Amino acid sequence: MKFDPATLLTTAFLTLFLFGMVLAVVVRRSGEDRAGLWWIASFLLGASGFLLLVLAPGGPGSLQLMAANTLFLSAYGCCHAGARSLAGRKPLVWPLIVAFAIWPLLCGLFELGFASRVVVCSTLVCGYSAAAAFELVHGVTKEERNRLIAAGLCAAHALFYLIRAAFGPTLGLINAATEDVESAWGAAIALEIVLFAAAMATLIVGTIAERRGLKERRAANTDFLTGVGSRRAFDATMRRVLPVAEDAVPTALLLLDLDEFKKVNDRLGHQAGDALLKTFAQAVRQQLRDPDMFWRLGGDEFAILLRGCGLHEAEAFKASLRQTIEMSPVIQKVAGGTRVSASIGSAAVLPGEGITDLVRRADVALYRDKERRRRAFPKGYLASRAA
Repeated sequence: MKFDPATLLTTAFLTLFLFGMVLAVVVRRSGEDRAGLWWIASFLLGASGFLLLVLAPGGPGSLQLMAANTLFLSAYGCCHAGARSLAGRKPLVWPLIVAFAIWPLLCGLFELGFASRVVVCSTLVCGYSAAAAFELVHGVTKEERNRLIAAGLCAAHALFYLIRAAFGPTLGLINAATEDVESAWGAAIALEIVLFAAAMATLIVGTIAERRGLKERRAANTDFLTGVGSRRAFDATMRRVLPVAEDAVPTALLLLDLDEFKKVNDRLGHQAGDALLKTFAQAVRQQLRDPDMFWRLGGDEFAILLRGCGLHEAEAFKASLRQTIEMSPVIQKVAGGTRVSASIGSAAVLPGEGITDLVRRADVALYRDKERRRRAFPKGYLASRAA
């Protein structure tokens, strides 16, 4: 069976061009400029290569074919840059330069036959596709399914060209009719590129949508001022963690209230109050371990979930944390002369207990701690202690 090369090349051009335009629309609406622009450039460079072959076809070794292959390899260089961008990493410059310059350089320095050109070009495409697969899977999370599938697709694309590099334009069938075998290979390559482009564009659109959704969820679960977890994240986490079983790891909930915050806010203004909250949150976060969780519930109220800590360990942590806050020169400087501390209430998580009962017990403990400190320490005590 013979295939019309012009039809296959035109189909490949239209596919890459149309999907490049679709990506441009999606990127413009999503705001994913840095990552999306690399993929748009990749599709349009590939489409330009096929358009060149349609409008000015040339045989092996022709200037047109060299220019088309240069455009194709540049497209794969942009794929690699786009993959790094999707993974949140800065694109590297040298792969882009190599992708653009290596084919003209090889053709100018060496007299490569048709079979050698196929092997070299396929090897380069294989390398860039494998590198893109590696970048896409780098740091991927379980929520980013489209990105993980895209990495698998790039790996399969790399394998296809590895096979082509290994067996050459005749698939290793030396005794077969060369024209028929090469025609079949040409059709397979064009079809594979069309399918790869269609699937990749769909996955990139899905990945961009996933990233946007993740950003929105993270924004909703992060306190905009302090950068710690939000009240919404606290409620969601507690619903997920509670209730615990009898043999669960000991866990304690701490509620914190920043003493003298209102005085700082009233005396120095809201900007000073915000600065105090941010400095306080940063100081607390430095005292936490990896499994611990930290949220701002609102105003100057915060919550900490200590994993692997019973009530005894929680009490020791409270004392250490309070001392850190009272003796922190950074916190006290931001407070502008008002000596600040923290009231802290703790409650060990009981088996079968829900969020309402746990928070109520911790809140009662917080109120008692605040009253105890108010009775025990006369006015000016903290200032004399920190002086």
